[in-house]
This record gives sequence, C-alpha cells and structure tokens, in this order.
Amino acid sequence: MPDVLQNFLSLGLLDIGDDDTRLAKLRDAAGDLQKRFVAEPRVGLYHALMVYSNNVDCEDECFRETGEVLSQHWPTYKNRYTDVPRGIFRGMSLQALDMATQSSPELQVAIGYGLRSLEKLPHTHAEGSLLTEFYEHSETELEARAIARWQIGEMQPQAAGKATAIAAPTVTKATLEASITAASGPNNAQNQAIPNANLHWPNTGQPWSQQFAPKMTEAVASTIDAATKSLASETTKALKATTDQVAALLVAAQHKFRDAAISTSQRSDLLWWRQSLYCPGLRKSYRDLPRGAAAVLMAADFVQLVGPLAPLSADYFLRETVGTVLSEDRTLSWEEILDQLEAEQAKARFLESIPTLPTRAGVKTIVEQIRDEVTFRRKAGTGTPKKSGGKAVKPPALDLPGLAVRIYLSLQSLRSVAEKVDGKKV
Repeated sequence: MPDVLQNFLSLGLLDIGDDDTRLAKLRDAAGDLQKRFVAEPRVGLYHALMVYSNNVDCEDECFRETGEVLSQHWPTYKNRYTDVPRGIFRGMSLQALDMATQSSPELQVAIGYGLRSLEKLPHTHAEGSLLTEFYEHSETELEARAIARWQIGEMQPQAAGKATAIAAPTVTKATLEASITAASGPNNAQNQAIPNANLHWPNTGQPWSQQFAPKMTEAVASTIDAATKSLASETTKALKATTDQVAALLVAAQHKFRDAAISTSQRSDLLWWRQSLYCPGLRKSYRDLPRGAAAVLMAADFVQLVGPLAPLSADYFLRETVGTVLSEDRTLSWEEILDQLEAEQAKARFLESIPTLPTRAGVKTIVEQIRDEVTFRRKAGTGTPKKSGGKAVKPPALDLPGLAVRIYLSLQSLRSVAEKVDGKKV
C-alpha cells in the first residue's frame, strides 16, 4: 500500500494543522509501532481488529499503546486533542500493520484470519477504500500461503538441473620443450649451459643414450602427471556440483511429496469427520449435543483437522457441515449458546482449544468474548439471568453455521500469534 498516513491526511482524516513536521512525527511513531508488531504479533492482531471495528471504547488498550508511542515523538499532542484522536491512532496503526506484515508471516496470517472473523467490515468510514485495499491484500496473501501448503492445483515440475562442464587439461609447451632440450644435450640453442642437463651430445653414443632415456622419461611423465591431476581435480569439482544439485532436487521433491501426503491425509480426515459427525473430545456424535454446543465444538475440532493454514474453501466446508448437523433449526441467541456450553463438558473442551495468551482490555476476537463470558459465569456461579415480570424481549438470534466459521477463524488467528506458521511454539 502507498503511504497510509498521507492518504489519511488527503482524505481530511488527520487533524494535525499546518505543521508539516507533525506528519513526520506520526510516521516515526508508526515505525515504532511496526517494530512492536513484528516482535509481538498478537499486539498487531488486536490493532487490526481495532481499526476494523466500530464504536471502539476510548479506554481500548490499542489506543493506550499508540498514545504512548506517539508521546515519545510528539510529547505535547494531548494539548491539542482533549479526546482520543481516533483518526490519528487508526491511521498510525494501519500504517504500522502494513509495514509489519511484510516481515512477519505470523502477523500476516493472524490478520487475514482475524479480519475474516469479523461479522462485518466497516465500509462506512471515510477511509473505507484504504481498509478494503488492506483487507483484500491480507486475504490474497493468506490464500496464496494456504494453497501452497495444501498443494491445490497442478504441481509444477521440477526445473532441470544445469549440466556441469569439465575443462580439458592443457600441457605447458614451453616447460615440456625445456625438459626435452635438457635431456638432449648440455647446452641450449644459444649455447648456454642448461642446469641438470644431459652432459653428453648424441654423437657420443652410449653415454648420451644412458642419460637421455631417464631424463626424457621424467619430462614426459611429469607432463602427463600434471595433465591427469588437473583432469582429476576438474572431474571431482564437477561430480561434487552434480551430487549437490541432485541432493537439492531430491530434498525439494521430498518436501513436495511430504506436503502432498499431509494434504491428502488432511482431506481424508476431513471427509471422514464430515461423514461421521463424531466429536473426538466428547466421544459422541455432534447430533447428540445441544445445537449451540455442537456449533462451537465443531469449530474447535475443525481447527485441529485443517492445521494452521487452510484455504478459503475450508470456511464453506465447515459452514455446510455444521448446517448438516443442525438441519433446519440453525439460530440461537447469545445467552442460549452460553447456556448450552455449560452442559456435557462442552465448556472445558472449548476452553482447552484456545491458545494461552496474555489478557488485555479492549477489542477481542469472538473466541475471547465467549471465553470471558463463560469464565465470568463460572466465577460468579450464575447462569442465564432470571426473567423479570415484565414483557419478555426476544434476544437477537445468531446464525450458528456462521458463528462456527467465525469461531474457527478466530481460533486460527490466535493460534497464528501463539505459534509459528509451521506449528512450532514461538
């Protein structure tokens, strides 16, 4: 994306007056935020949720963190703004996120899943086009990673190896000629004495031949030895280059076949899960669970089946599977869902599926909202509030297949910042 803060300023969303140095201060502060997002991807995830959420509380921890960073570059900014400068903080967070996702795959994956888990994206803001651009880029990057991991589409053939040429050995003619001359007589053509030469001329007969043979043999043998050593050295280098190339190709092929095997196994497990509708944690059919508990647990179990990266089609697979279990009765109120999680050990199973992350105030994923609600109920020892004597107001109903998909996406985003993309702990 281009300079986010400059775009915010162009849209009239940054009330910084006519002082151009203030924009530079915002950029510097956003750079500090970016470094923190790379070091702590979970913090970046919450800032992304804040940017894409409506009616964020002024006490949100994202605002506090952004304010602390900004005060290091603009110590007197609070003198200008009596309230939380939401537009400035949102712009700083979005610019920091755009920069951080370029170097942090964990954050990029977390944001892709996290934003998709929101019930709806805010397109009514003046910065709607900027939010849409960032969201679509996050989705594209996440889908590309997932497709590569799941080996979706035609497997590309391995590039052919490059042939290694072996240099032909050469003979140093001047050296060979000098050795033959020394074997032939005591002086060269200029009548200069040759060191370690034959002491006789050919006309001396036997004495000359007795020195010529060994000296000539040494000259030829030395030349042949030098040529063969050169050839052996070149051949060794070529063989090493070839074996290294073959080893690299085999490793790459092994990784591709391993990933393909994992992908095939995952798809087989998913099909078996969809057909059996079996909850492994509770050892019973999802059909035997209350509807709300079934939807929540199916989302939690689905995360374990698809792994840390899954294509967009996985959302639809889960939605259809949950819809199969629920049949026609697919809606419940928030309170009814929480009530049903209390039964059948479903709550414990759901809480076990949530990665352990430090708690924080402010925007949260749907998973953390459910976790906080059921935890509060457990501590308070209360269930559904008793109905008052007045006219009952029917609470809004939630679409359970849609809720299951949101829970699955939220769990994936939290797992991404609690674990590396390859599944190893940070």
